[in-house]
Amino acid sequence: LLGYTGQMPNWLANIASVMLALAMVVLFCKHLNVAGLLVWNQKRKVEARAVLEAFLARESSDTPTRRAIKERLEALYFLGAYRIYAEQPLRDELIQLHESAKGQLCWVHIRRASHLLKIEYGRLMVRNWWKSSHALTILCAWVMQLVFGMITVYCAFVFFKAKPLSAGDGAILLFGIVLSGWITLFANSALWPFADAKRIRKLLPRTGESGEHSKKDPCEPRKPQKKGM
Repeated sequence: LLGYTGQMPNWLANIASVMLALAMVVLFCKHLNVAGLLVWNQKRKVEARAVLEAFLARESSDTPTRRAIKERLEALYFLGAYRIYAEQPLRDELIQLHESAKGQLCWVHIRRASHLLKIEYGRLMVRNWWKSSHALTILCAWVMQLVFGMITVYCAFVFFKAKPLSAGDGAILLFGIVLSGWITLFANSALWPFADAKRIRKLLPRTGESGEHSKKDPCEPRKPQKKGM
């Protein structure tokens, strides 16, 4: 900000231009009748579910096809209730987790972390996301928070401290504060599933990295090791 003469720095003006372009894209998308597309998609799902329900009502014999369709319907009902698509083994474990952790976990926490959960060795497990592509998501989220957080602070400092400030520059800076602050919060929300997964990991029985439950008693005395010659 040293030597500020009332004109916006070139790099800040470029960032403001990008933000304005993003705002125009958002406004353009609103004119695509997104709500109508969502209603159409929901109607299509309801019609498909009605077809499956009609099949179950018509077929009373216990066949593999009927069992598969019944399982599919239960998964869709669970998806509609909690916004989590899970087959029966995972559903049972999630319900049991929610019942055993009342007061510590709610369905919102479980839903956010659902893509980090899996069934392994017949038990609910949390994926090692630091060994997968999720680590890149965490890194990008932190970088976005840092960059746009600094932009937010800088724009706010210029807006309140720099004088004189034209009406156009003031409007662009104010818009930059709001948009960059929103992007910072959006980047922070990308980290919520991993925080919820850590919370769930603490509530699950202790497991090794391979997924097998440790059978070693922690109170068992350690065997003395032989000293080298």
